[in-house]
Amino acid sequence: MKLEINGAPARSEDLAGAFGYGHFTAMQVRDGKVRGLDVHLRRLVTSTRRMFGSDLDTDAVRAYVRQAIQGEDALSVRVLIFSCAMDWSDPGAPAAPDVLVRTGPPREHEMKPVASVDDVELSHAPETSRILAEAYDSNPWDEIY
Repeated sequence: MKLEINGAPARSEDLAGAFGYGHFTAMQVRDGKVRGLDVHLRRLVTSTRRMFGSDLDTDAVRAYVRQAIQGEDALSVRVLIFSCAMDWSDPGAPAAPDVLVRTGPPREHEMKPVASVDDVELSHAPETSRILAEAYDSNPWDEIY
């Protein structure tokens, strides 16, 4: 497993701020590609604005992931956005985001729904399931490089 913060090897003192308040995305990398990378990045950008009131540099995120996966064909990657600069006395104040990239062994799994639509009593569940399935199926494996 590899841990890097803002492109540098993570130190134990850096990790204390990386857990507790933040958001992440997890992805599988195959041959330098991630399926639906643009969807992962959009969600990170949106959540960073909501949580930290600041913008996320997606080019930097790509560079950090690219560096972390260098020389590997298949990996699991988690990108965690947090902020060492967050002022806990004023948590609503904008704070610069930090990016932790963690790599590990690849995961091979079959996509299965957590529950069938029949088990969920929501009037929008069939439509939501259809939209999610179309979004996943229509997203190609995007190059990180």
